[in-house]
This record gives sequence, structure tokens and C-alpha cells, in this order.
Amino acid sequence: MDDNHNVNIRIRFDQKCWAIFKNNAYIFAYVLAIVIIPACFVPYVVSVYFGQVPPILPYISDAAAFKPATGYFAQLLDIIVMLGALVCIARFKQIHYYISVVLDEQKNSIDENKLSRLHLQNFLSLASFAIAGFGMVMIGNFPGVDYMILHMTGVYLFIIFSLIQHFIMISIMRKLYRYGRLESHPTSVIIVVSTLFVSITVCHVAVSISYVHHPESIIFNHNARIQWQANQPGYVWHVVSTASEFVYFLMFVPYFWSIGHRMQSFKQWDRIHF
Repeated sequence: MDDNHNVNIRIRFDQKCWAIFKNNAYIFAYVLAIVIIPACFVPYVVSVYFGQVPPILPYISDAAAFKPATGYFAQLLDIIVMLGALVCIARFKQIHYYISVVLDEQKNSIDENKLSRLHLQNFLSLASFAIAGFGMVMIGNFPGVDYMILHMTGVYLFIIFSLIQHFIMISIMRKLYRYGRLESHPTSVIIVVSTLFVSITVCHVAVSISYVHHPESIIFNHNARIQWQANQPGYVWHVVSTASEFVYFLMFVPYFWSIGHRMQSFKQWDRIHF
């Protein structure tokens, strides 16, 4: 009897801990939003402090190419990917509940094909994050100075699939608002993602112009890019590009903060099965 009693107590304790974890999953989104800030600025501050990069805005990954900043950068990106995985899986489950339970009860007013497309979009959103997260791990663990091709592969995996994930998520949010007012209209998220898209576009346009104006090819010349002087051709466009990169990554802060707010507003976490 005592053994059975102890087992029951242990099971109840585990269930309570799991319930607390599920009901507070939104906290991971808020923590993720906060961690993104030092991931952008810690490598920059450390490298400037040691005199390894100029103070006028190098690219984030260029600032993170030198020790000890490279270690901090890799660790922070790994933490971001792990937090992002927890957030995106929880968000996937939340949306799945909306579709399978709440909206499924409204089949008379919502076409079944629309629900099927929502399920597909929800899956594609999660899959897109998985690929983007893999790209981010590559960014942090393969510094551009030593592994340029692998590093840039990670960069474009992250950029392309994170944008795909954002656009899919906006579409899902709009439908959840339209079909049953299950969430608020994603106005703020649309503004954030639009800023993301514009900033990364400006970054690429500016870097292309700066490379055209520069007297030598510096695409694969890390030291030349780091030591780009103000009196050299293309410098202004170079700074515009690096500044746009900072804006791009910092826009993930309000994005995940908004996701955290939507997860916090959800009150049926006890009905979610992971």
C-alpha cells in the first residue's frame, strides 16, 4: 500500500509540474525576445572593447568572428534556437487546438477545406522554423571568417525560411481572427514583419551597391570588410547595410513578444497534449 501511495503521489507531483510548465509556456517566448538583444550586441561590444572591429557598426557575424565574442555568439544563438523550438512547438499545439476543437465545432459555418488548409499552414509554419533554426545553428557554429560558404548557407536558410514562417503565421492569425475572433487581428505583427522584410531588402541592396563601388572584391575578404574606412568608396552603403541588419534582427524582439502575448491569452493549456 505504501509503495502504491508513493507512486500516486509522485504521479500527481509530475502532473502538477507538467501543468505548470504548459500553463507558463508563454514565458519562453518573452525570454526568447529578451535573449535576442544580447545576441545582437554582446559580440559587438566585446569585439569593440578588445579593438578587433571598428565601433561604427560591423556586421553582427563579423563582430562575432573573433574570440572571445565568437563563443558568446554561438552560445546565445544555440539558446535562441532551443527557446524558439519550445515556443514554436507550443504555438503549433495551440493553433492545432483552435482548429481541431474550437473551429471544428463550427463546421456548419466554416468550410472543411478551409480547416484542412489551416492544418497544412500550421504544419508548414513549424517545418519552416525547423529549417530556419538549423540555419541559425550554422550561423553561430561556423564563423564567416573560417567557413564562409557554410556560414552564408546558414544565413540564407535562416532568412528565407524565417520569412516564410512569418508570412504563414500572419495568414493563420488573420484566419483565426476572421473565423471566430479567437485571436486579435495581427496588425502589430504585420508591421513588424513588414519592417523585417524591408530592412533585409535594404541590407542586400546596400551591400550590393557598396561592393560595386569598392575598388576590390571584399565579399570573401573578411579583414578588408572589417577595416572598411570612411574615406573608401562604398563606405556609406556599407554602414546602411550593417545598420539594416541590426534592425532586421532586432525586429524579432517585438515579433516573439507578440507571440508570447497570444500564448499568454490562451486559457486551455490544460487540454493540450504534447
